[in-house]
Amino acid sequence: GAKCLGKVTLTPEAFMEKGCNMEFPMEEVEPNIKAYLGLKIKVFGQQQYPDDTSPEFEVTVEKGEGATQYGLDVDRQDLKHIQIVNVADGAFKRYNEQVKPPLQV
Repeated sequence: GAKCLGKVTLTPEAFMEKGCNMEFPMEEVEPNIKAYLGLKIKVFGQQQYPDDTSPEFEVTVEKGEGATQYGLDVDRQDLKHIQIVNVADGAFKRYNEQVKPPLQV
């Protein structure tokens, strides 16, 4: 049989008024996996899907007093781009705990 990759629980508040066009975090996924389900929903009479969340956003994070780590493990790939490989204890983890998944680093 097919293996369940995870689940998403939607509440009507997430889409009933304006529809939605966003990613929802999946629950009950394999250990060390972050998975999301992207959904586009139009409500009755709506001609277009709502605008989606921009793939780019700016974040300002401060380490805080006495902190020595931002908590990012990065891969510098080509000296032009970096890829965040892991968010560990530090300023970015605290930031991620305060925002919804589409705005997390």
